[in-house]
Amino acid sequence: MDACTPDGIPAYTLALRFGRPDVAGLLGHANASKRPVAAEEAFVAACARGDVDSARSIKAGHPGVIAALDPARLRTLPELAAQGCREAVKAMVSCGWPLEVRGGDIDGSALNQAVFRGDADLTRFLLENGADWRTLHGFNDNVCGSLSWASLNRPVEGGDWVGCARALLASGLPAVRPDADEEDILLIGERRYQFPDEVADVLLERGSGPSNRTE
Repeated sequence: MDACTPDGIPAYTLALRFGRPDVAGLLGHANASKRPVAAEEAFVAACARGDVDSARSIKAGHPGVIAALDPARLRTLPELAAQGCREAVKAMVSCGWPLEVRGGDIDGSALNQAVFRGDADLTRFLLENGADWRTLHGFNDNVCGSLSWASLNRPVEGGDWVGCARALLASGLPAVRPDADEEDILLIGERRYQFPDEVADVLLERGSGPSNRTE
């Protein structure tokens, strides 16, 4: 198979980048002339399948491998976060991947993508490893905007936006206060947001019960 993306990335390579060695194997078998995988691609592929040991081994043999990644490869982090590939994201971060790279449908960082999906575990992990909640996404807002829209619209079944709110508070989110002029609006910094009651209660530090995860 010689199909490529508009950027010229072969289907075989794309499968490796998204942690699908099974698909890559099928494509490789169909295309006997495929080229050997470069160190950069091997590193991305190892991270994408959650193989931290292999990724670190490649990095040890090629210390500049992360610096050599082009923008398309770097965007794999937020794109995999947007797909809910938790182990791949954790592998990338553990190997030193730049955290604030933006990508995916909302052109957001991995943290924005995790909060958008209501993935509290990944949100905590990213924050603990230095992800910045202030990084903007493609709709010109930070992760608070992601939390607001996603918790109201619930784009992912079973998302834990209460858990995400708790993780953000624990990481140093500024004080949240009610808007004196409009009911149901909260102020975070100078921005105005609306949240469902259970998320608003946590942000105002009134909530102490379990998160709303239903998975």
